[in-house]
Amino acid sequence: MRGMYVKILLAWGIAVLCITLIAHSQSDVIDLRRTSSLGNGTALEILRPDPLGIDVLMRTPDAEHTWEYLETLQRWGYTRGYVPGVQTLRMDGDWHLVLSEGYTADLTLFHNRDAVFGRGRLTPAQRSTYAAGQVVGSVVYLDLLTEDLALYRCMLTIRGDHLQGSYYGYSPQGLMWSGQVRMERAS
Repeated sequence: MRGMYVKILLAWGIAVLCITLIAHSQSDVIDLRRTSSLGNGTALEILRPDPLGIDVLMRTPDAEHTWEYLETLQRWGYTRGYVPGVQTLRMDGDWHLVLSEGYTADLTLFHNRDAVFGRGRLTPAQRSTYAAGQVVGSVVYLDLLTEDLALYRCMLTIRGDHLQGSYYGYSPQGLMWSGQVRMERAS
């Protein structure tokens, strides 16, 4: 009877050792090196311990490009039910923008993929204004550049039937200011 317990214990020990060796060989990060002869010399060949070729998938994702990846997956329908409600808005058409410093702008915008661009007029100064930016999920990044080179860099979030957010203003003379911005479709 004692011999049977020894055999079972030995079998369990061998099984644990084999599983440990297999797991260790899969997770070993040290490069294995092998030499092979090429003509007169010897070359060093590096073998990577990634037999499945999934090392690329295990790297930390680049945060700057993650939204593009999720947007592509969402467009293909793979993320329905998994990605929180990313609300996208078509920006084509006429828009009315109000800056907290008292300026308003009437803009005609075009939307192509994630790019938004157009032009309009900033009042009461009656200055031509050009717009360029992009839509990322439920956020619109929009730059307004006036004919006298004042730049308004807006970040707007979709709030029901309008957009609301903040902006930073920059002048060619080196001044900078900030405020709130609201944008809605012109009627």
